[in-house]
Amino acid sequence: AAAEDDGARARRRWTRARRRIDDVRFVEFTLDDDGVAGDAFGRDVASDGGLGVLACAVPEGAHEAVVRALEAVGALDVARFAAAVHDENENENDDDSRAMKSARDGLTTPMRALKVRDVDADARAVWPVRFDAEPKTSEASTASGETIEQWRAHVRALEPKPRVFTSFVSSSTPWTMARVRECIDEDMEADAHVCPSDVVDLAGHRAPNTKRNFEFRKMPLGELLTRVSQDAAAQALEPVIERGERYYLRSVEGKVATDLRRTHPALAAALDVPEIWPAERFHSSVLRISSPGTTLWMHYDTHDNVLVQVVGRKRVALFPPAADPYMYAQGSSSRVEDIAYPPRAPDDYAKFPLFYDKARESRVDFQLNAGDALFIPAFWYHHVYAEDSEPSVAVNVFWRSLTDDEYDAKDIYGNKDLRAGKDAVDSARRAGEGLRHLPEPYKTFYLRRATRALAEQAGLKIVDDDAM
Repeated sequence: AAAEDDGARARRRWTRARRRIDDVRFVEFTLDDDGVAGDAFGRDVASDGGLGVLACAVPEGAHEAVVRALEAVGALDVARFAAAVHDENENENDDDSRAMKSARDGLTTPMRALKVRDVDADARAVWPVRFDAEPKTSEASTASGETIEQWRAHVRALEPKPRVFTSFVSSSTPWTMARVRECIDEDMEADAHVCPSDVVDLAGHRAPNTKRNFEFRKMPLGELLTRVSQDAAAQALEPVIERGERYYLRSVEGKVATDLRRTHPALAAALDVPEIWPAERFHSSVLRISSPGTTLWMHYDTHDNVLVQVVGRKRVALFPPAADPYMYAQGSSSRVEDIAYPPRAPDDYAKFPLFYDKARESRVDFQLNAGDALFIPAFWYHHVYAEDSEPSVAVNVFWRSLTDDEYDAKDIYGNKDLRAGKDAVDSARRAGEGLRHLPEPYKTFYLRRATRALAEQAGLKIVDDDAM
């Protein structure tokens, strides 16, 4: 009964959130000489604190810039949600809908509209956007002005802060899918994930005792590149499972940590990724290829890593280690799939209320363009989405910031628990099991004492007993 009450409250809260479209103001965009109306809009949103509702009239040619600006301030998902609400409201015969329609009809600038999920299609002339709070950027930075040596200093100092380095991989010859083909062995056999869904539920990331939502299929690497390209040549190929399927590759090398210099030496040499990690701490380097519009399940790694975008664009949402209590994690993976707020389905809020109420406060978002790199510190949850516009080719490099004896010797993917951490969690579980049979208040009394003792042994102090 209590669970049903919680679910009902969550659904009511979600419904109320959908109705909070008021105090509408309308803005017409005009492109300046550089065509950066969207960038200016992003700055306005950031300085405005993001409060209220903004209905955006977007002129021809500004759509990509506006989307990038919304992504830069972490507001795109909220914008899409508000747009969906507006679409529904306009079908209702109420005063608000008539007022919004009247204002929209009065706009004079020739324009195409941003559709909720397809920014390239003709849709509406008004895009209402609601921001609940100022974007969170304090835990991250864009480091385009930093040198490689400054990046190395951040890594050596163990600064746990995500940062982007623009043009990390520079070249006089732009990276394209054709150039990638030139740098690999197209006949090399690849174990590709073939998935009818847009979320690839990788082995190790899906919930225990559930079936994977993809199939492993062997195919030449050249064929995989054709299939992810979605061009005429790809359309001529028969689907592996069904039409609309997506493909994803994470390079592997048997039962050892993979190294791009061994698996694809010509590609590694051509990329010449700057080493921001201590050479002796290198763990692995991984080639990743995916179809447009592919999402990987949200998870963290126990190794620091840098994600280098070679071809295509990605959106990456990150949550710091302190958000772990709100992530509904099993192992290294969060069970939350929809990270938008409010979630698209009311049942998601009922299942993961702490994520939507707490974790989103510390969320930071990045846009990666071709040539950019993102430093993802260990234990930061990350949700990675490859843009719809083109396939994605990227390289991950993992390294160990601690000595080798702190890590699981059999960890070839960089996500197994640290040895000391695993031992501590296992001991805590055994201690909790030992207290389970005690009645209250005995059980809680000793649970608090055990928690304080654990913190004291680690050199920490609990300042608020009520938080336990």
